Amino acid sequence: MKTSCLFFLLLLPFTVEAQGPFLRDLYADSLTMCWKSAERVEEAVKFANALYDAKNGIWTFNNKMHEDLALRLKQADAGSGEWLFLQRLYAEARPEIREKIAPLYYWGAIRFEKEEKKRNSLCAGFRKLLGDSADNNKQTELFGLLILQDLKQQGSPDTTWQRDVYQHIRKNLEACCATGQIHSLDYMKIEKRAWARQLLAYCYFTDYSAAPGSEALLLLAVKYSPDADDRMHATVPGRNNRLLRGADAAPGYAMDYYYFLQKNDRHAEALNVITEHTFIYATDANMQLLQKQYALLKNKKTFRSYWQEYIHAAGKSIPGNKIVQTDGTELHLENNSGKWTFIDVWATWCKPCVAELPHLDSFYVANGQNKKSTLLIYTFSFQSQKLADYMKTKGYHFPVAEIDGATNEAWGIHQYPTKILITPGGHYIQVESLTEWEMYLRNYCMFE
Repeated sequence: MKTSCLFFLLLLPFTVEAQGPFLRDLYADSLTMCWKSAERVEEAVKFANALYDAKNGIWTFNNKMHEDLALRLKQADAGSGEWLFLQRLYAEARPEIREKIAPLYYWGAIRFEKEEKKRNSLCAGFRKLLGDSADNNKQTELFGLLILQDLKQQGSPDTTWQRDVYQHIRKNLEACCATGQIHSLDYMKIEKRAWARQLLAYCYFTDYSAAPGSEALLLLAVKYSPDADDRMHATVPGRNNRLLRGADAAPGYAMDYYYFLQKNDRHAEALNVITEHTFIYATDANMQLLQKQYALLKNKKTFRSYWQEYIHAAGKSIPGNKIVQTDGTELHLENNSGKWTFIDVWATWCKPCVAELPHLDSFYVANGQNKKSTLLIYTFSFQSQKLADYMKTKGYHFPVAEIDGATNEAWGIHQYPTKILITPGGHYIQVESLTEWEMYLRNYCMFE
């Protein structure tokens, strides 16, 4: 291990211009490898600085600190390599790096400090970091909530400081969530929206837990739980959830409200809640619960009709952009002959896209061989080099159309891969791409 770390350190003298994606990823992987050991702290600090200075490295640096390191600190002790690394980095960091990691550092320092007087001094230091607006760049509100959570679990008595910090955090998050509609391609604002909403939902559920009879607080927790936009366009809800509630916790609070309604025999309202929740998280378990709830109400309409109508109503109208496949065929997606239409959006420069293309091709072939299939499958590609040659070399069977930026914007595509499902009625939704999309597809379309 030591030899490997020292070998990678030889790459540090490279100029910033030479530090492309390869070196950025190399520094990130090496940082993780070295911070695990107390003996590698100095090397880890060097890699952290190199990653921050690498081309497009600040975003990766933030993720490494605020997600990977934070999750490891959650399970670590005061003698761990991770905590020793963070202490050293904070002590030696340049001002711009120190500012970014300050909330994370204070969380760790308060978490591991056993002496009450020193802990109180650290708490006062953290309070100074809280500004007048929510800060997802430094994750100040997230780490503030983690500090409050730790103090409670450690048996610390409720103090004026804790109440002040909590109220300030909630006020910042409420102001952030009060902003208007966000453009579907404004990625940074989408990320901040998802981040603030989930933290605010956690605050409201914390308040509800202290006053379990307050349905209004539970409703607010549900309102700000991750919605379809958060799930499709942002990666932060999962991270926040793991840090605040654990890896196995539900991503939001809709199911808490569902069981609340069930307990109070409000079954029609419970159906609305579980329907919306299943639309966002179309897992097999949720689908089974939804069907059971629907059957309980003895509706005359079939469940298949109810579910298809809900998905269609939740979707958007198909954009009118002209789309031509590589074979010259123009797609008319509004004319799908009453079938579902699945579109995978990918690019040759996108590693996750390329990795799943063989499976996508097998899925396409199997669907074509199924004479009872009610699914049409197409793919879009964006800024792929020599697309026709690539398809021929790989021997893929699925059709593809090269799309432009205007088409991306019209369909709300800003990450790859993106998966789109068009209802038989001609509205489209985006399907979760970072999980078992086949399961979601099966449950949306109710394939036999």
